[in-house]
Amino acid sequence: MKMRVRLMLIALALIKGGASSPSVQQHPLLGIDTADDGRQEGRFLTRTRRSLLGFGKMIKCETGKNPWDYNGYGCHCGKGGKGKTVDEIDRCCYEHDKCYRVLLEKGICNRLTVYAATYSTKGCTNCVSSLFISSCGKALCKCDVEAARCFKRNDSKFQDRNKNYRKSSC
Repeated sequence: MKMRVRLMLIALALIKGGASSPSVQQHPLLGIDTADDGRQEGRFLTRTRRSLLGFGKMIKCETGKNPWDYNGYGCHCGKGGKGKTVDEIDRCCYEHDKCYRVLLEKGICNRLTVYAATYSTKGCTNCVSSLFISSCGKALCKCDVEAARCFKRNDSKFQDRNKNYRKSSC
């Protein structure tokens, strides 16, 4: 039963979020190519279900850190987010949430595809185009890549005291 529901969600995501006809266009806010080019580049191609697990694998690969170290960090890492950012790591999460909001607001993804869309990566943080990856999936990959790279750039600013941060302080 669970498998059937998953397959239905994925099929719906592909129908709703899939590219209709290839055309070369850059999304102005995300700077991504929204056309499918059908290429599968590289040996280390992986197809990841858009989820915390997939994003977590990307974080682990890019930073070497346990992705759970970021969950609940500051005011914006993890579920929800409000208030001012506490540091650069929290700022990465704020920007990641903002990136997702833009995808929803601009209609690149909808509330279903933002959780069901898939994307492919080569290595840790290189999004790969494919005929089977929707514009939503490619845009989600871009958002996740930017966050993982931001975590790596700001790794020296990670502070244990901001883990499991009290949201009432935000």
